[in-house]
Amino acid sequence: MKTISLPPRAHTLISATRHIGYSLEAAIADLIDNSIAAEARNVNIDFIDSADSYIAIIDDGCGMTEEELTNAMQYGSSDPSRERSDKDLGRYGLGLKTASMSQCTKMTVVSKKNGRMFAQRWDLDYIRNHKDEVWPLIKLTEKEIENLPLVGTLSSRASGTLVVWQNIDFGGSYDETTFDDEMHKAMEHLSLVFHRYLYGEDGIRKLNIRVNDRLLTPKDPFLQHVQGEKHGHQCKATQSLGSGKNKIILQAFVLPHEKELTDEMRRLLGADKTLRRTQGFYIYRNKRLITYGNWHGLRAQGEFFKLARVKVDIPNSVDMKWSLDVKKSIAIPPKQILAHLRAYVDSVVKQSRNAIRVEVFGKKAKAGSEDSQVWESTVKDGVVTAVSLNRKHPVVRAALESQGVSEKLLRLFERTIPVDVIYYSRSSEQKMENEVPLSIDEMVDMLSGLVNMIPAGNARKTAFHSMLQSEPFVLRAAKLREKEEEILNGTV
Repeated sequence: MKTISLPPRAHTLISATRHIGYSLEAAIADLIDNSIAAEARNVNIDFIDSADSYIAIIDDGCGMTEEELTNAMQYGSSDPSRERSDKDLGRYGLGLKTASMSQCTKMTVVSKKNGRMFAQRWDLDYIRNHKDEVWPLIKLTEKEIENLPLVGTLSSRASGTLVVWQNIDFGGSYDETTFDDEMHKAMEHLSLVFHRYLYGEDGIRKLNIRVNDRLLTPKDPFLQHVQGEKHGHQCKATQSLGSGKNKIILQAFVLPHEKELTDEMRRLLGADKTLRRTQGFYIYRNKRLITYGNWHGLRAQGEFFKLARVKVDIPNSVDMKWSLDVKKSIAIPPKQILAHLRAYVDSVVKQSRNAIRVEVFGKKAKAGSEDSQVWESTVKDGVVTAVSLNRKHPVVRAALESQGVSEKLLRLFERTIPVDVIYYSRSSEQKMENEVPLSIDEMVDMLSGLVNMIPAGNARKTAFHSMLQSEPFVLRAAKLREKEEEILNGTV
């Protein structure tokens, strides 16, 4: 048997791997993985959106010698099947190159270690124009190094690594009008993906990430770090699957109901995400978030399950079994694990469902007497079987007694509730105008008009105080009591 050496064409391979699906935020996250592996405490990301736009990422990790840098710049520099340090966030030896070249056509890495600094570059334009050279990796001179952004910062440090992206094109989709938006989205992504490092969780080195000198604040998908307020709580005992280096740890949480979330809690969860879209498994590899927001076929993303979250910690030794991709944005539980996950999840979603049922069906008890509710529900076995107008409500009763509204008209309203429209709204997560809280002035105007349907006297006053115990007026009851006389007299 004979063999021949047949290396791939550099330009063709690099161009192809530019389009394996990296987003800007995933690409930056991949580089931060390297900084964490290098035991960095600080990562700075600087960017300029101009004719000479660039993104530069610098850390204060252990740095690399020239030989180590050359190895890091090689495509496929690591054997994915070899045993790795349990703190290593890499796998295929591709991340630095594929992540960087997915966003730009010129990528330079400068590293300092043992008092010496070296720089090497992949330049797609150079490679295209020098096809006679096999994989031409450029080594920069000291003069060329001096002209790079942030190199002065690296020079002043004992060690560290700087990655500079130039000729940025986001893989061919560059739009200068959205550059800042893309960077903002990346900041939000990093705040979530590395939130356990940003908090400095026990067992890992605390990491600070700054973007153009702005310190990133961590997200908190389980609301474990909320101070002085109701927070997410662990609702089931931590469970381990497997043993030794292959041990997987499960930890479940149920969030407070959506109506109990403060602005600060919403910010920590991610203001642009809904609870429904972010329910499910949160899979971490070495405490770095890989994927989240689905139940991997064990559950649909239902309205009743939206408060449930399950933290899944996996070690890097199970990468192959969990189908970890090059971008480290996909991890799929193996079939033999799914049965264990299903049993664990069943009780978690049950607690979420119960919390929502209490909120939905327990309003009467919280708001006041049954007579104070405009609508009432008939519930059997935890399921709503009918919704009807409450004939005991003072305003509904007064309307019927005045014969301004007939029983048949009320039944028409009840039989024509747009259930399909409401269901679609809930499924699409689109807020309806009906859900937007009324201002105090709107409440005063509405309440005055309603109570003045009732003849003056004790009945009107009784109706006023009764309605202060029902939605939406119960939310601003104290303010409305201050205007009681004006409301009762219809002089507002």
